[in-house]
Amino acid sequence: MRTIIPSDIERLREAVETYVGRHLQSPTDFNWCSLRIAEQIGERISPTTLKRLWGYLNEGHAPRLSTLSSLARFLGACDWEDWLRKEDSGFIAEQTFTAAELVAGDRLELTWQPDRWCVIEYRGCENFVVRDIRHAKLPAGVTFQASVLAVGHSLYMSGRMPDGTDFTYVAGRSHGLSGIKRLEK
Repeated sequence: MRTIIPSDIERLREAVETYVGRHLQSPTDFNWCSLRIAEQIGERISPTTLKRLWGYLNEGHAPRLSTLSSLARFLGACDWEDWLRKEDSGFIAEQTFTAAELVAGDRLELTWQPDRWCVIEYRGCENFVVRDIRHAKLPAGVTFQASVLAVGHSLYMSGRMPDGTDFTYVAGRSHGLSGIKRLEK
């Protein structure tokens, strides 16, 4: 299962509002939607849970997978993962760095689960070199190409090992990158 990221939740909220034909923004709206879900799919999502998911209540609760799957079924998918596969195109709202906004010599610190960490340096023309790395299979000195790095999304790298062999590697295959930070020069 991939990490639940804010842009996926936002797309789900928008899809529900489009499906029901109204914006959910008042207690009456959330009560009405809760009843509609129960009538259509026979599953109950409380109005309070919907309020939390829509940000009407600011209690800092992460949504449960079961809630997301129920809403996905309400929209006609089998579950949350099925809905994500069907709705898998969209704009990236999480923190991103594009090669176009970097200058040669910029360094980024990347982290991903379970405890992976590396520092990469931009060399220009979408080329990077791994300067330091911990708990991952790639060695320092690897060069690779990438155009976009985004929190919550996997980083696909193709490049060359220090011994000259070509490789393709994915960082954060299951959960995406958990952090990207520009380091001071």
